[in-house]
Amino acid sequence: KRKKELLLAQKKAEEETKKQEKILLAKKKQVEEKKKALILAKIAATEKKVLKDEARYLGKMMTSAFLDTNEIILDDLRGDGKVYYQFENDKYFRIQRDGKFISEGKFKISKSGRIILNEKKDKFFWKLSVTDGVIDIKSKFYPYKGYKRFALEPNSFLPSSINLSTGHIFDGPKAAPGAKIIIFLSFLILYFFVNLLIFSRFEFNEG
Repeated sequence: KRKKELLLAQKKAEEETKKQEKILLAKKKQVEEKKKALILAKIAATEKKVLKDEARYLGKMMTSAFLDTNEIILDDLRGDGKVYYQFENDKYFRIQRDGKFISEGKFKISKSGRIILNEKKDKFFWKLSVTDGVIDIKSKFYPYKGYKRFALEPNSFLPSSINLSTGHIFDGPKAAPGAKIIIFLSFLILYFFVNLLIFSRFEFNEG
């Protein structure tokens, strides 16, 4: 009789454990669904404000020059709010506004100018348009398929060693403001010259 009672108690405990596990899984699923819905809602709100036409993406050379002299600032909807991406050689760093390190990974630029970021098990594909102030992002990390449009913060067009919104000067290889400003201005001149040349040719052909 005692043995039977113990077996019944054990079975009851196992059933209760399974019941609690199901409740926890259901709650976790609800949290994940809410998180996905929030991400999609934020993307939808952003897409209403930014360019809806085909963006003018940078080519490989221009993308490389831009990343070498600038940081990219955006809310990448990964749960950290607005983050600062800094690029150095083949690595990138995700940093909070106060300079606190969040995460890092490796990146490369494809022949077409697409930026491919690898961070642990996640991979992100970026198509950058400086002219239109947008960045199109694709990743299995997000609850959507294909590319969705994210807005770049205005400070993305400042030298990466200086953050004017906080006055913070980042340490390390990118902390040479004078040289970086010269490179940055050179990049701007070259970029706008190329766009002017393309526009001039278009006007000439139209005429």
